Amino acid sequence: MSVGRHLFLAMALSGLGGVASTSAPSAAHAQVARGEPRDRAALEQEFRRRVGIALKRQLSLTDAQAARLRTSNDKFERQRIAIGQRERTARLAIRDESVRGDSADQMRVGAMLDTLVRVQRERVDVFAAEQRELSEFLSPVQRARYAEMQNQMRRRLDEIRGGGRGRAGPPPGGLRRRGMEPPPGRGRDNPSGKRP
Repeated sequence: MSVGRHLFLAMALSGLGGVASTSAPSAAHAQVARGEPRDRAALEQEFRRRVGIALKRQLSLTDAQAARLRTSNDKFERQRIAIGQRERTARLAIRDESVRGDSADQMRVGAMLDTLVRVQRERVDVFAAEQRELSEFLSPVQRARYAEMQNQMRRRLDEIRGGGRGRAGPPPGGLRRRGMEPPPGRGRDNPSGKRP
C-alpha cells in the first residue's frame, strides 16, 4: 500500500465519530491531500493512531481485538488496492480504445472487459475471506458495524479526492442537471429577464 493511499484511508476513517474534528489541524490534512512528502511518516503514525481509537471505541474492542483487526485490515486493504488498480487500468484502456471509433482494437477491449469481470469476482472473494478471518475474533454485530464503517470511510475518501470540484464552475451536465438553470428569458447578460 502506498503511503499516500494509506494516509487518505486513515484520514477518512479517523473522521468517523468526530475523531478528526477535535485534532489534526486542517493544514496537515491539506498537506497530505496535496501529496507533500514532508513529515509523511509522522502524519501516517498519527492518523493510524486515530483510526485505532475510532475503531476501538465504536466497535467496543479489546486491546487484543484491536491489534488483530489492524493486522487484518492492512492485509485485505492491500489486496483491495491491487484489485482497484487493475480495474482502473482496464477501464482506462477501454476508454482509450472507445474514442478511436472504428479503429478500436476489439481484442484489447474484449480482454479488458474480461479483466473487469475477474476483478469483480476477486473483490467478492476478498470480502468473503475477510469475513471468515474477522469471524475468528469479532462478533457478527461487530463485523456488520465494521463493514459499514469501511463503506463510510470509502465514501469519505471519494469526497476528499473530489474536494473542491464544482466550486469553480457548474456541476457536470451544466446548470440544468441540478435544477439551477435560469428562468426563460433570463441569462448572464439579462438577469432581470426584461426584454431589451
